[in-house]
Amino acid sequence: MRVLGIPSKLVRLVEATMCNSKSVVYIQNDISDPFEIRSGVRQGDALSTVVFNLTLEAAIRNVGVKGLLDYNTSQLAAYADDIVITSRSQSSMIRHTTTLQMEAAKYGLMVNASKTKYLHTSSTRNPRPLQDVTIGDDTIEGVNSFKYLGSILSSRNKVGVEANATYGCEAWSLTTLETQKLAVFERKVLRKVFGPVKDADGDYRIRMNHELEALMNRETIVRFIKSQRLRWAGQILN
Repeated sequence: MRVLGIPSKLVRLVEATMCNSKSVVYIQNDISDPFEIRSGVRQGDALSTVVFNLTLEAAIRNVGVKGLLDYNTSQLAAYADDIVITSRSQSSMIRHTTTLQMEAAKYGLMVNASKTKYLHTSSTRNPRPLQDVTIGDDTIEGVNSFKYLGSILSSRNKVGVEANATYGCEAWSLTTLETQKLAVFERKVLRKVFGPVKDADGDYRIRMNHELEALMNRETIVRFIKSQRLRWAGQILN
């Protein structure tokens, strides 16, 4: 907390709250003798999640990966303790993952190698053969796809999220207003994914609609729904 610049008064209050904490183990009707907590934080305490997130934030900041992949060789995204390092090269990914392990260890945190996966993405039809990667003393399993925050990421550079937004769209009868709302929703999501861009004056601005279409390089959600409806209609007629 001090590393992050949090006022000393708040740090001392947290220390006073969590210092000399004790716990018991409850099994059926039996309760163990109290024992002192010497590492970690108290389970079930609302303050514990805040302290953990701050600790992880301090470690992540020291990795030195900032900004989007558009302007850097690597990008780090974290949601609680679910962390993804996206890199343009394997060497860059290994370097930043090693740094993350070292910085996390300074705060008593460990990267779970068994839950860590390596995914090589490609836009070509012939992706690289599946392979593991060694980082320090750990061997990270190579996979063709994995789930992150509810979305399926694949080695073909695709994200399986259409089902959530367009489930059952074959039977939809869209009005003009509903079509406009879908287009606005899609652009809102894409602007969050691609982030802002610098203009000629060096100031950040949101991306325009035609810029989003060029970056996405695929059919829009409205066109996808229309194609699905036509495909479904063809199946019924046949």
